[in-house]
Amino acid sequence: MTSKTGPGLPHGSLPADKAIVEYLESCERPPSVKEVARAFKIPQELRAPLRRRLKALADRGAIARQPGKRVASAEAMPEVTVVTITKIDRDGSLLAVPSDADISPPPSIRIHADRRRGRAPAVGQQVLVRLTRISGIRYDGKVIRVLEREQKRLFGTAVAGRGGLVLLPATRGSRDTIQLQTGQSQTGGNVSAAEGDLVEAELLPRRGYIGKTARVIANLGPATSPGAFSALALAEFEIRHVFDYSVIAETDGMTVPAARGRIDLRKTPFVTIDGADARDFDDAVWAEP
Repeated sequence: MTSKTGPGLPHGSLPADKAIVEYLESCERPPSVKEVARAFKIPQELRAPLRRRLKALADRGAIARQPGKRVASAEAMPEVTVVTITKIDRDGSLLAVPSDADISPPPSIRIHADRRRGRAPAVGQQVLVRLTRISGIRYDGKVIRVLEREQKRLFGTAVAGRGGLVLLPATRGSRDTIQLQTGQSQTGGNVSAAEGDLVEAELLPRRGYIGKTARVIANLGPATSPGAFSALALAEFEIRHVFDYSVIAETDGMTVPAARGRIDLRKTPFVTIDGADARDFDDAVWAEP
């Protein structure tokens, strides 16, 4: 349903500005002028004055014009807009923010992926969606089209290249040459990188035929460090590695379960036969007379 019914009006009058704004704020989707007139039972001879009233409200910033000769509350998102997928919640719903970074505060957008339309968008991808307003700045979105399939977040090793550092992607089979820029972490601090560091980078939009560029958002340390293999696995198999604070908070107070019903061999002097560079010690022997 696009719009709700406004209050009835005395014959020959237009609704007050406040009533128009309150009505628009109650609409799930931006209504057309005709739908506004129908909601307030405005007769045909007052349609032109209504259009002038709505134009005046839009000029003052009290309401917003929308595509298709529609109007909405000043804070409302366009019904059809481009969003960027930021995360996937525990229910499998996609959470997104407007791709326009100037919108503040950013609205909360939940997109329910339709598997029948093919593979769901991944985190970092831009999607054209049709929004339905739930309340305030909360929206549900329906995917119209995935605008890009290019991965936004990349793992790789910083290596010396022409004009500075370039990213050697960890993804199997990737042959792209991606110029690296230093950037800011998610907490606002500066992130730098040196040759040989394993980094997480965010792919930046390209302009024309200029080569690919990525901004470093996390330095995972030297590629030879113990955490390097885990980071490479995250990149190659697209394993989720960023979680909400609420999810992490659920682990507070967790303890190692008791060995009840199992044989405790933790004090047994095993000798491992894994390689010197192994990070997962799962081959070991023990002998006794």
